[in-house]
Amino acid sequence: MPDFLFDIESVRDREDPAVAYRYNVVIPIPSEDNLIIDPMYVEDIQFQLPYHTQDTLVYNSTVINYAGRFTAPSLTIRFYETYRHAISQLMEAWMSIIRNQNGTMNYGSEYKRNISVIVFDSTGKDVVYYDFIGCFPLEPSPIQLSYSRSERTTFTQSFSADRVAKVFRNN
Repeated sequence: MPDFLFDIESVRDREDPAVAYRYNVVIPIPSEDNLIIDPMYVEDIQFQLPYHTQDTLVYNSTVINYAGRFTAPSLTIRFYETYRHAISQLMEAWMSIIRNQNGTMNYGSEYKRNISVIVFDSTGKDVVYYDFIGCFPLEPSPIQLSYSRSERTTFTQSFSADRVAKVFRNN
């Protein structure tokens, strides 16, 4: 039997590592002090790995599919907002660095930062690092306020990235 196949009885009692994953995120803010957002304010993260679109060519009544445009990753982070709205103010300050007051754009080196996501397994060992290279904030989602329950206010921010580097750890 190949190494990747198991009988159902040996798998049934094993903990599912996909359920037990935890993560940490490092988000630097463009500033002279190289500040980062405290990871405890990150509620969840969604990201997409890079991929190629599919292009199609029809030649002599034959359909030929081939890899098309390369699409860079996107990253969406939901933050817990502080009672002074510090997270949304940090994002607004970051976005203000992108464009000058006269309407011209700054160089990417002035506003792009790398965001790192570190994934841990159920035992606390780091499993994989995702480094999102050249990130900057996009349009934020609305802040939703509700009287229904006493929940924490969240703030969701999407980021563009030039590319992603994934490094697996062998622990």
